[in-house]
Amino acid sequence: MGVTKYEAEGWRTMSILVMEKFQCDLKDLIREYQAKMGRPLPIKAALQLCEHVIVALQRRRWGGVVCALQQFHAAGKAHQDLSKGNIMFSLTVPFMPKLIDASRASRSSGGR
Repeated sequence: MGVTKYEAEGWRTMSILVMEKFQCDLKDLIREYQAKMGRPLPIKAALQLCEHVIVALQRRRWGGVVCALQQFHAAGKAHQDLSKGNIMFSLTVPFMPKLIDASRASRSSGGR
């Protein structure tokens, strides 16, 4: 897995954690969120969590992490081969899952 950024609307960039296909199940992410935050994840926030994502496939090379959609396409795959449930947000490195408060993120991005 690795961390990359993508441009959201308004020249804003968001950090995301890119995981290999089937490495992360969205249901597991929601269960982990609820356990960590001690409250249910609102459906609007859950949808928001899945909405602003870019798909990429990570590949380890020379001890570093390379995140590139181009590599995925070069392998003959389309980005539709990955689902939004395979992507998880991360705010910081190191390259490990770090959940954020999705309801707070939803409010800060205009509640879309």
